[in-house]
Amino acid sequence: MQSGLSKAHVTEIAIAYEMSRAGDTESWDSLSNVTPPHVMSTFKQTYEAASAANNTHRQALERAGSAAWNAMFFDNKEWVGFYTAQTIQSYMNNFVKPFVSMSASPSPVDTAQVSGKISENLNLTRYVEKPRFTELFSDNDNLRHIAEALEYQRARHLFDDDDHRTKEALARAVHGKNPYLDIDFRAVRAQIQGAFAAHGMAERLENSVAAVTAGPTRRPADR
Repeated sequence: MQSGLSKAHVTEIAIAYEMSRAGDTESWDSLSNVTPPHVMSTFKQTYEAASAANNTHRQALERAGSAAWNAMFFDNKEWVGFYTAQTIQSYMNNFVKPFVSMSASPSPVDTAQVSGKISENLNLTRYVEKPRFTELFSDNDNLRHIAEALEYQRARHLFDDDDHRTKEALARAVHGKNPYLDIDFRAVRAQIQGAFAAHGMAERLENSVAAVTAGPTRRPADR
């Protein structure tokens, strides 16, 4: 699993950084030849910033390792594709099953947050951050609108309409002039045929929304 590979690489970076702080830069220089520059610089800069903010050495290492893992995550299209597909599946299944607060299976980011555990006192991926659903589609305005509407409709069913999470999701969508606020995602889910898969999942979601919006007007069912 990619999170395991990233954890191993983050551990190598942390060890090399420790050695470089002690004056031995050979391992750091060697890793720099096979690791994207922004990953190495992210680790170093995050450690230095965390230390300057009075974090302990352990805390600074954990924040640096987590930041480096995030940098590797966003740089890996296959991993992002897997995460995107799993997130869409989790969200869409809420519209055909009783609404629950989270998927029964942990997300790959949740798994990554414990994969960097070196000991009881040191976890290099403790602070790995889960990207917002809409951030996965930052280069596609239409899919970003769909994701925003999906977040809002999901929040409506998971929480009260007056809940701050529902209000925040609605405010984001309204601010962005979202055209999909009234779409029925049950109908969208019904349009998606076959099993969910990492490849093409976002495109299938987009095509299914287009099919529903092209048909008779459908509004989300009342809570």
